[in-house]
Order: sequence, then structure tokens, then C-alpha cells
Amino acid sequence: MSDVLVTQMAIEITDATRLGQQVSFVLQPANMLQLCGQLQLALRHPGNTGGAAAFARSFVDVCTQWFRDRGHVACVTVLERGDDPTFDMASAFEAAKVRERVDVLRTCVRLLPAPTPPEAPELPPDRWDTYETLAQDIREARGDLIEAFDRFERALEQLEALR
Repeated sequence: MSDVLVTQMAIEITDATRLGQQVSFVLQPANMLQLCGQLQLALRHPGNTGGAAAFARSFVDVCTQWFRDRGHVACVTVLERGDDPTFDMASAFEAAKVRERVDVLRTCVRLLPAPTPPEAPELPPDRWDTYETLAQDIREARGDLIEAFDRFERALEQLEALR
């Protein structure tokens, strides 16, 4: 944005404020919730600081209180979760990318050969027990990985079903 445009905008806002000009609008509850969600998303940007961010935060807080005063518990919960990154949900596209990567990893793990005793005794006999113990650990870890991939995929499906 050019300095001239920013300067002109500041003059216009200052004049409108000096003249007492105001804007009023009415929001339906669904639109208010949507607007709050958009503001919460914008507030996540690390560069969104200062007066505009404070105003946006205040607006979301006022809206949250409006829903709270009317006993709309689910709406309040959703707005509160909108400030908490642990409740972020991946988009369908991101979920598909994750699922694709999990499928590739699962396939790679399944294709890994399970360790077997050497065909020719390449190891001295006193190390065969150690080899067998390590081979068993690898087989168990391989199984654990496959099970973890399956659990992850089920959780991802459940998450998508909640949308």
C-alpha cells in the first residue's frame, strides 16, 4: 500500500470520527459466530498485533459473552476452542495428504523383511542368541508400527466424521 493512500485513509477516518459518523449493523447469531471464527483465525497470525488485533479480540470476547448470557453453551465452547490451537482440525486436503503418507509408510514397514537367522553361520555361535533377541525386538517393533498406523488412520476417520 502506498504512503499516499495510507495517509489519505487516515485523514478520512479522522474526519469521519470528528464528525461523529458511525456504522451500525445487525448480525444473525450464525453470522456473528462465523465472523468471530474469521477474526480468531486472523488473530493467530504472529504479525497481527496492536490496536486492530486488540479490537478484534474485544469483539470476539463481546460475542462470546453474548452467547454465554443466552445460555448457548455449545457456541461458547466453540468460540473458546477457536482460541486454542490444540482444537485445530486439518482441512480435508491436509488429511488426505497425511493419509497418503501414512499409507506409504505402512507399506514400507510391511515390506521390510523380518530378520531371520543367517543362512550361513556368519555370526559366531556365541552371538546367535543376541541376534535372535534383536531380531525378535525388530519383529515386535514392526508390528507396533503397523498397529500405530492403523490406530492413526482410525482416529483420522473419526475426526473427519465429526465435521
